[in-house]
Amino acid sequence: MSLIVFALAAVLAAAGSPQDEDAVRNCRDDNGVDRCARLAEDVRNLGMASLEEEKAAGAEVYRILQIDGYGRLMPGIAYERRVGAGPQVAIYAKDGVRMAAAVPLAEWEAVQGMARVADRELVPPPERADSEDIILCLHAWLSTVEIANAADRGRPDGPARRRTESACDGGLTNRFAFNLATLAIKRFPDCDVLDPDDYRNDMTRLEQCARFKGDRLAVAQLVNQVERWFMPDSDEGTPLAWARLLQPRDASRVDWGGQVVTGGDGARSPIAVFMARIQAENPSLRVYPSTFEGVSSTRVEVAGEAAMENPQDENGPPLSAPFRQVWVWDVNGLSWALESWVAEPFAPLSQN
Repeated sequence: MSLIVFALAAVLAAAGSPQDEDAVRNCRDDNGVDRCARLAEDVRNLGMASLEEEKAAGAEVYRILQIDGYGRLMPGIAYERRVGAGPQVAIYAKDGVRMAAAVPLAEWEAVQGMARVADRELVPPPERADSEDIILCLHAWLSTVEIANAADRGRPDGPARRRTESACDGGLTNRFAFNLATLAIKRFPDCDVLDPDDYRNDMTRLEQCARFKGDRLAVAQLVNQVERWFMPDSDEGTPLAWARLLQPRDASRVDWGGQVVTGGDGARSPIAVFMARIQAENPSLRVYPSTFEGVSSTRVEVAGEAAMENPQDENGPPLSAPFRQVWVWDVNGLSWALESWVAEPFAPLSQN
């Protein structure tokens, strides 16, 4: 064990100054925005207290913030032990969303152990003078680790610690961040049920789950059935594919910008035939669900925007339409079935 510790220590170095070229690169998201400079704003947007406030309050905190490969702020994950309370993991997301769960001692101690080197920088291997390799790193995630009062109980370790790192470097900070997400999602079974094959990583599963309200397990089961995007791929948009997706019944109803269609019966369903035609006529059609509410274990309501290119003006702004869906559990088919789908008339998307 001592040899392993010695070897690891030999390749660790303290993080460089903010002016260092590597530090600047580590702070830039895919849009060129300096997320280190925006860190305090990102923390506030997630409803989190500053690390300095947490330290002053005596909380032992190990937390991460991530920016995805397109510059989007993901939820924050914090393993926290506040004065007078046991360890817990909390997910902080936009719009004031917060989910929390108790953490067993073994997991808490594992996080403490992982955090010891989470803000350290690995010394890069020396570059070969004869190398002609060109390395491109695109859409890299950024990970920030923040640590306060990390020590034995009653013995704080001094200043709060933080570091931001780009996934292009693939170092200890990124590893800690993604490992923390994998640990955290296990504490939320209604989030962990989301199919990993439909998501880039566990952080994106948590980001999706943080948008669920009410009975999150019911919502997760529905989302697994319809595979996230709530419509078939454009090259698979047959009536059969739509029937499998929507599971329309005799009482199901679609109001598509004033065109009303009802009825089930599998691939011959008027709804399935209608939606397949709409998709064939508008191959750019996309559905973007944004809010999900599990009203009960047998009823889920979904709202969002449908968008597509303007068939009359391909160079103009795209068209969009708000929509709302209601899904119900079909005890006979043992699946979620569309009860209603109302889409407003399409209009040019505002450029403001």
